[in-house]
Amino acid sequence: MKVVSVKFYKLKLESKKIEMEKAYVNEIFASIQGEGLYIGLYQLFIRFEGCNLTCSYCDTDNSSKKYFVINNKKYINPITVNDLIDIILSEFDLSLYHSISFTGGEPSLQSNFIKKAVDDIKKLNKGIQFFLETNGSIPENLMALDEYMNVMSIDLKMHDKESVSTLPSLLDAVDKLEHSFYYLKLPFDAYNYKEEDLDYLIKLLTSKRVKQLIIQPLDNKVDEDIIKSLFTKFSTTSIVIRVIAQTHKFLSIR
Repeated sequence: MKVVSVKFYKLKLESKKIEMEKAYVNEIFASIQGEGLYIGLYQLFIRFEGCNLTCSYCDTDNSSKKYFVINNKKYINPITVNDLIDIILSEFDLSLYHSISFTGGEPSLQSNFIKKAVDDIKKLNKGIQFFLETNGSIPENLMALDEYMNVMSIDLKMHDKESVSTLPSLLDAVDKLEHSFYYLKLPFDAYNYKEEDLDYLIKLLTSKRVKQLIIQPLDNKVDEDIIKSLFTKFSTTSIVIRVIAQTHKFLSIR
């Protein structure tokens, strides 16, 4: 059951006369989480447009959209937090989901919007959790969202020199997270990675006393020899690694 009616929520916000920020949304949909430690949980995904990185392997359409569609209904971009709450209450039953996943693109670019949304959703449903899927490349935004998220799934990007250079500041921020449970995920090009980059990452992770890392092969492609070499390399550290595929692709769902 929905916690409150859309009409009640509109009246509540109008009485406060809150001016909301706006954000561009790519899509909102329900599905199971297909990556990382939370594979298989049913989530409500809010995918924002826009990203500060241009990863060659990205499988997300980040083009600007004038509107997005849910159940054959058009919703015009950009939307306010008020709009987002109305859409969620009209189209989805929050009691069904383990958590709301803010994803992208890069959702932390919308950190102020997300903070307001979380505050308002908590007033409607105290049980639902909040999940951030981020590239972690904007440490200050990561820190700003710390007290708002239950879980952060943080990618470690190593596809180019610029991304590698940002890892120290990212791990510094991660080391300071106080409220969110987080895990680190490495999108891994099994056939084009540089050995020295992986050695550098291991050194950084060890210096920050990171205990676990998820390795996600790009395009779900990796062979037994590479898997063995990865576990051999990490066996000399205290870091537990897990090689986990993108399961939603096997299931042919979003």
